[in-house]
Amino acid sequence: MTTLEKELAQYEAQLADPGIYSNAAQLKDATLKFEQVQKELTLQTKRWEELV
Repeated sequence: MTTLEKELAQYEAQLADPGIYSNAAQLKDATLKFEQVQKELTLQTKRWEELV
């Protein structure tokens, strides 16, 4: 989960950079990866909560 949290933070930082919005392909890629990591982190968190 820590790895996913770090990865999510990296994509958040990319999406917070105004420069990314001038490159549609880069924005789309970062957005898709952010959403994928966010979903995976949510699933991992649910699994962890079930085990605890």
